[in-house]
Amino acid sequence: MSDMTDTTKMDEQVRDLLEEASSWPPSDLDGNSTHRDRVNQLLEFSWGPPYQEVAYTDEHVASIGDYPVRVKEYAPKQWSEAESVAALVRLHAGGMALGSPEVEDRTSRALANALGCKVFVPAYRLAPEWPHPAAVEDCRTACRWVAGNAKPLGVEASQIAVLGHSAGGMLALACGLDAHIVDELTRIVLIEPVFGPGIETASLLRFASGYGLSREELQRYWSLYLPEGAGAEPANAPWLATDADFSVLPPVDIFTSELDPLRDEGQQLAERLRRSGISVTHCCFRGLIHGSISYSGRVNAAGRAFDAVIEALRSGWQE
Repeated sequence: MSDMTDTTKMDEQVRDLLEEASSWPPSDLDGNSTHRDRVNQLLEFSWGPPYQEVAYTDEHVASIGDYPVRVKEYAPKQWSEAESVAALVRLHAGGMALGSPEVEDRTSRALANALGCKVFVPAYRLAPEWPHPAAVEDCRTACRWVAGNAKPLGVEASQIAVLGHSAGGMLALACGLDAHIVDELTRIVLIEPVFGPGIETASLLRFASGYGLSREELQRYWSLYLPEGAGAEPANAPWLATDADFSVLPPVDIFTSELDPLRDEGQQLAERLRRSGISVTHCCFRGLIHGSISYSGRVNAAGRAFDAVIEALRSGWQE
């Protein structure tokens, strides 16, 4: 996979989505409530891939940490009790303040069926009700729980990957940096990852507004997750990690979108991880804005982007 040139030519189907979204209630950037944002995220639900039947879904409670975490399980349609399958721990998007397993249900079903793996989606705690490091702690609990219960879950312990989208990308990195988990993970896949607060890049300025996710929204989500004066411990904050810290990670795939304010943040992360000596691939999706796989059912190019993510995971498990 290779980086693509910034042509800043938006996919026409993406333009249609932005026009549709322009009629939605505006984000409450000046308030502390995320209610309106959460309602708008539900409107995006119909943009995902078509609904697919799976063998079954189940609900679990991972209670190995200080706080019990609800984890939703998806078994692929072709699943058989006679064999163990790979597992994907999926960490949803939403700025650490939005999202749930149910909001991204269609995509999780599609991942399970396309990969023939089990998908586990933790309902991690959200800001502002639960600020940093609650989301990190819950995602780590979910990863530890899947790895520690591989056999009864019908999971192949040597094939556990974690996928994080947007804010979930930061959380996936945090899981990889946990000494209790890193040896259990075979791959980390980051889609349009947010890495840390206060990172100024050319893409953040260029696509600050009018491209779906705005600079103001990013700043607001960080202020909700990491309130002023809260601070962050290096153990729970990937943006404070050193190159030596990153050197323990398994192979990492990073996907960015060309017209995303987070594009350069993801590219810089890829370069930094390469300097740490780990295997990194980076692909930038041309003409797409932030969200890509979340609107893969409405935009053909986003559907192809989703296929590329699936192929990266499939290839990683075959290595």
